[in-house]
Formats: sequence, structure tokens, C-alpha cells
Amino acid sequence: MKKLMKKAAALLLVTCMTMSLPIAQAKPMQAQAGTTEKASTMKQLAKIVSKHGVKRDAKFTVKYTGNSKDIDKMMNDQDFTFFTSTLALIDDPSTSDDADYLAGNLNLSDDYDVYATGKTIVFKLKYFETKKQTQYVNSKIPGILKKLGVKKLSNYDKVKKIHDYVCKLITYKDDYKKCSSMYSALKNGKGLCNSYALCMYKLLTEAGVPCKFVGGIAGTGRDSGGHAWNIVKLDGKWYYLDATWDDEGKNKISHDYFLKGTSDFDKADPSQKHTLDKPYRTGEFAKKFPIAKKAYKKGSNEDDTVDDEGNDSDYEYDDTTDDYDEGYDDYDDSYGWDDDYEYGE
Repeated sequence: MKKLMKKAAALLLVTCMTMSLPIAQAKPMQAQAGTTEKASTMKQLAKIVSKHGVKRDAKFTVKYTGNSKDIDKMMNDQDFTFFTSTLALIDDPSTSDDADYLAGNLNLSDDYDVYATGKTIVFKLKYFETKKQTQYVNSKIPGILKKLGVKKLSNYDKVKKIHDYVCKLITYKDDYKKCSSMYSALKNGKGLCNSYALCMYKLLTEAGVPCKFVGGIAGTGRDSGGHAWNIVKLDGKWYYLDATWDDEGKNKISHDYFLKGTSDFDKADPSQKHTLDKPYRTGEFAKKFPIAKKAYKKGSNEDDTVDDEGNDSDYEYDDTTDDYDEGYDDYDDSYGWDDDYEYGE
């Protein structure tokens, strides 16, 4: 019986700290209740995982009928591409519970487990927010948006209003188990960077402003660690936004990290740099959401969109700069993304 799952220590994207991920051990297969679902491409697999994730299912089984190399790549990917940017691209426009909100709520630091025998994959997942808690969040959003008066605002003013609301709402607390969700922010007023980024994503999405949740490293040297922030689309271009770092505490709010581009995101303190994790700065995600070079300015948004490496928007995308990237390019192709697939921006 072939065991495929081998996870090495990696950086957790969804908390504001660096943590070691547990090794998920391959286990003997056991009979699963219900009918095992089937997927022939990685996109189909991601849709199935997304469906179960939105329902907060703790355990489910999928039989993969595509190329077995796809499973190897998913299992051995140190950057957790499938569970981050890949899930973020499975976006049903009728709900804001999937895509980024689901990816941001996956708890990949605790005792989760994903293993495979042959082409049968067992997912045992944990979440920062329960289904009931997400329902609570969704019940509060209409009232929040009404109170903020976003219906009559421009998209820029919506972003600013929601940004300032989130900064005032949350008091930063270093407790990833209890303070990594939007629920913790709304219910208790406490949160990590994950909470800030999820609040921005959920509220902006429901307000009709395209927004994505991204993860990476922020800081320098010993002060660096896993971090989460957002990218927001205004006037056809994507900009960085870090509500966590704009929250100065005691109801003091800055806009140093508000709607910035690749060249000026860290202008306020160049020693504390943001760096996107690889799933967000390469592959399909980077192609779909290239970041503007300069900060957003009303009435002045020339065609300056670039990717995170500083390339112009009309660059010819190339994932073959080193051995890993060559594999990543094949990895994307094997996932079967269609050029005309709608991601519900």
C-alpha cells in the first residue's frame, strides 16, 4: 500500500507568527461513511474540498482519477499551494463563505491530516471558525454595512470606511487558536492579522468591492514572521492593504499601508518589508491579480500594473527561472485551470 503524504515543517500563512507544521503521517485506509466523491482534475478536487470546507466538514474522502503525479505534487508542496491560492480561486459569486474566506479559516497549524493510499485521498481538516460562527458573522454583516452607509459611497470610500471600521473594531491579541477568525473580531473585539484580513475580505466582498486574502512574511530578521493582509481592486487595478499595521491602537488609525503598490507598500518603514508567499506571487494567482506599481490616487491611475517581482502588466509570464518554478509551472498545468474559467471577481 503506497503512502504519499509527507509534510515537512513550513510557514503558516494564516497567523501572525512563524510556526512548525506537524508532519501528517500516512495511515491505513479505513472504510468511509457515504459515497466517495471522484475528481479527475485538481480543479475538480479543489471544488470538492471547497464544498466540504464551506460546510466545515471535519472528514471526507475523494477518489482522484487523474494523473497520480498530481497527488504527489499536492502532498509534497512545501508552500501549501492547494490549500491557499488554489482554494482562493474556487469562487462562487453567490457567497463570500468560500474562496479566500475558506482558505483563511483553514487551521493548518493544529492536528489536521491529509493522506492518500493509491488515488484515494482522505481529508481531516480543522477550521478557525465553525459553521455556526460563520452564520453569526453573516447575520451581522448587513447591519454593519448599513451602519457604515456604504450603499451610497464610491468604491474608494467604501474601502476607507471599512478599513477604518476594522481597525477600530479589533484589538490585536496574540492568540492564534482563539483570535484568528472574523467571529472572534465581531464577538470579542480581539484578533490577529488573520482576523483583520478576513474582516476586510468579507466586508468588502459583501459591499461589492473585489478583495483577496493573501499571506506571506512581514518584518525583518528576528522580527519577521507569518502575516496576512489583502489586495483590493479599484478602477481596474489591484492594490495592497494591511489593516493590521494601520491599527496603531487606542483608536489611532494610520493609512501608511492603505491601497499601496509594489514600489511604495513599505515606504513608511522600509526596514519592515512585506513579502508574499510563493502561492500568491507565482502561478495562476499572480496572473489573475497583478499588483499596481504605485499607490492608488483618485483620478490618477495610469497603466502601471505589475506583478510582485516588479514586471510590467504586459510582461510574458515565466515560471521557469529555477528548478522549483519549472515544476510549479507543470503543477499549474496539471491542475487543469481553464483560461475562460470565471473566478467571480
